[in-house]
Amino acid sequence: TGLPVAVRWSVSPSTIGRVSIVSGVPTLQSLSTGVVTITATDAKGRTASFSAEFYKPASTLTINPPKGMDVEALTLGSGKTMQLTAAIAPTSGVTTSGVNWFIGVSLDERVSYYKETNLASISSTGLVTAKTGLTALMPITIYAVSKNAPYLTKSVKITLKPAVTGVDIKLGSTPVNNRTVLWDLAATPLYLSSMVYPDTANQAVVWTSSNKAIATVATDGTVTALK
Repeated sequence: TGLPVAVRWSVSPSTIGRVSIVSGVPTLQSLSTGVVTITATDAKGRTASFSAEFYKPASTLTINPPKGMDVEALTLGSGKTMQLTAAIAPTSGVTTSGVNWFIGVSLDERVSYYKETNLASISSTGLVTAKTGLTALMPITIYAVSKNAPYLTKSVKITLKPAVTGVDIKLGSTPVNNRTVLWDLAATPLYLSSMVYPDTANQAVVWTSSNKAIATVATDGTVTALK
């Protein structure tokens, strides 16, 4: 009684870590990156174990929007989705290179993190889904937090836009939806424009011609006769 109990320490795999006795104190040391299991065994063969992870801390974290989108001007329509990705550097030696995704809500200069709000939700893989039925422009802030200390944080803002309720095709200022327009394209070019409702919705449209052998329509609404 009162005598120190002899304990034998082992680390598996031994290429990643080891236990050294420093000034009489068992001290865990890393040899490489990875996960190890540390086991203590007493003289009677009784054991206790725990796991530890060795890694190199990340220095930078970036959030990437879908290809072709400007990260400084992201918009998402009501009921639509957007896939965000995160990149941590350096990648070498960072054994847990992923991030946790959240929607941040600021209140009294503090940010609370949520997976879902009344405006949108975000999955564990960074997929943002805007709620249906939005009727006005609503900003949200998405946060990525690295899973490794020092727990780097990066955020991006997304403006949620209401769902489209209608589209007008206009000739000048006059809507021409479902009308037949007689136009001498040989004499005067035909320039069409569009108006998407509500006016806070995404105004981008795709122009198409039902018969490209007769006429084509450019991305800006300019109609060109071919026959």
